[in-house]
Parts: sequence; structure tokens; C-alpha cells
Amino acid sequence: MMRPFLVVLFACSMSTTTVTADAIPTKEVPAQVAWRSGEVRGGVVIGSFGRFAATRDGVIGFDSQLSAITFISDDATRVSTVEVRGEAPGHVPMAVDADVDPTGDALVVLQGMPPARCVVRSPIDPPFRVTESLEATFKGAGFAAGVSARIAGQYVATHRTWQERSELRRRRARLVVYDVQDGSRTILAEDDALDDSPIDGLTTWVWDLDEDGVAYLNDDYDAAVVRAIEPDGTERYRVEMPTTTVRKSADLIEQNLESYEKLREINPDLVPEVVETYRVIAGISARGRPQELLVTTSRSLGRGVAALDRVAWWVLDAPTGAIAHRESLRLPDGVWTIRGVAWFEDLVYVLGVDESRDAGLEVVCFRRAGHSGD
Repeated sequence: MMRPFLVVLFACSMSTTTVTADAIPTKEVPAQVAWRSGEVRGGVVIGSFGRFAATRDGVIGFDSQLSAITFISDDATRVSTVEVRGEAPGHVPMAVDADVDPTGDALVVLQGMPPARCVVRSPIDPPFRVTESLEATFKGAGFAAGVSARIAGQYVATHRTWQERSELRRRRARLVVYDVQDGSRTILAEDDALDDSPIDGLTTWVWDLDEDGVAYLNDDYDAAVVRAIEPDGTERYRVEMPTTTVRKSADLIEQNLESYEKLREINPDLVPEVVETYRVIAGISARGRPQELLVTTSRSLGRGVAALDRVAWWVLDAPTGAIAHRESLRLPDGVWTIRGVAWFEDLVYVLGVDESRDAGLEVVCFRRAGHSGD
């Protein structure tokens, strides 16, 4: 059993390293398409993926609507579905997020509604040798809600929010890391805001966790800053990515306005302010490529671009935060909208929709021929 104790540490303010895009080289990734999920076994049906990540054995995607994880092996010979919803050990009702350890040996699943229970199980398929329940760290009368969870080695981290009964309009968010081996838990980041803020920044954090328990976090919708936080709560560094904000198209903004007008007829208090830009930082990955941190932005994923022919990401030195270079990968011919990218060793997995095909949302696996510039 875990021996629970709580450590609360907040780092002092640090300077932010800023690098201009012109000073960073772009490397073309030489790669070939290994497979497309739309062509595997007659087409793997993908509804929607929240968490999208790679393991040593393949790629996983969590569908919150189905409360299930889809797994596709790295050679596309195996496709399976892992259930995480239920009352049995190793499951939770109303799962909001799930993640698989990079080794593929353990799984974490987070409950969305109160009490926002987090469960770790190993192996990922029953019978389980280990099941651990990690409770929220909030105290007092209120409502905890789960947002996202990550697992890497002996560490598990959760992003949860808290709403106090005495002040329902105010919510708090916390990023907490758990050491499953010694039972410790540490609050890495915390913030609060009023519910009527234009952007619900508390529930849109972009982050990842590495096998040393270091969390890499962007907790500001409009800022291009990535923070590295040690498992004891010490902030190692923060770096500002060389990118710019991407504005949504006029048609998309108009669609949002029309949707909100319909919502206003039901309850005017539920209508948020229309956000006319995409989140600056779109994704952070600390797995698959040792000592490297991979960051995607809305601009590098081609958000707002009508004719997209490639996807790109930034490569950082994970220990120091130094931006090494930018990598660019050419997509197969088509009309692309990209949702995410995942990496593991020489494989790159791209999640997206090619409007020129009838496959819907699909995963395209690329095998790198070698690192550009080697």
C-alpha cells in the first residue's frame, strides 16, 4: 500500500529564455509512410482521441466518449481496445482521460466527475497484479473534477480542478505528481480563476511527464511558455517558444457565434465569450526520444491553414530547455487537418483527417530513414 504524505512546494520566479525563430534551423525529416490506420483491417474506426501518445509497442489513443483506449501496434499487425470504464478494480465511472506507460506495462485512468478518482493498474489487461487509487489533494467542502492524467515509470501525475461550495464561481486547478513507489505526492502547479473568465484556462493546460517525474507544462492559453518542474516542485526552467498566435478563420468564428446564440436561448448565463484565436502551445511530449522534449504549436500543426502539406515541431534539450532545432515532416498528398503528433524512437505517428479520402480521423505512421543532418 502507498504511504500517503503531501509536499507543497512552489518555485520562486525565474527568468524566461526567449529565442527568435530565425536563429533556429529547420531540418526536414526523411521518412516513409509505414501504414495508415484507414487501411488496416479494412479501416480502424476512430471517433475522437484526447490523449494521443506512443509506447515502445505502438500508439494509443483515448476516446472519452467510449471510455476506451485504442491500441495499434508499431507494425499495425495488432489492433485492440482497452476498456477503462466501470466499477471493477482498475476502472472508474465516467473516465475523462487515460494514459499508458511508455513501456506499455501500466495504465492510469482518471474519473471526470467528483470525487475525480485516479486509478493505476498493471498490466493494462486483467488480471491485474497492481491497482492503486490516487485521491485528489484538495481539502474542505467542494467538488473535485478530473481533467487529465499521465504515467511514466514510477510516477503518475494528475490535472484536477476544485470548486468550493462556499464560492461556486471560483475554481482552482492543480497539477500533482505521485511517486507510486514511496507514496509521496507533491503539488507542482496551482492556479485559480473565476468561472466567467473568457478562456477557461484551468481546464486547457498542455503538459506531459517524463520517467524521472519531471513535468513539462504550459498553463497559459495565450502564452508560448513551457515550464519544466522537478518532482519535488522546483522549477528547473521556463522557455518561450518562437511562435506566434494563430487567429481562427472568419467562418469558424461565425459558426461559434451562431452556436452560442442557440445556447443563449436556453440559458444566457452559459454563453461564453467567443475566443478568436487557437491555443498557442498545442502539444508537449516527453517520451520516445531520450533527452529530448518535443513541442507542437498551433502554427506548426497548420491550424488555420487551408492547404497543409507538412507538419512541424520544435526539438528541445529536455534537461536544459535549449531549443535545438525545428523538424518538418512532409505529409502524403491530400487535404489535411492535423490533430496531433506522437513519437517513439524512429517512428512518428500523425493523427489527422485527409478530406480527400473517406477514412475519417486516422493515424499515419512514418518510419524515419535517419535523423536529418546526421
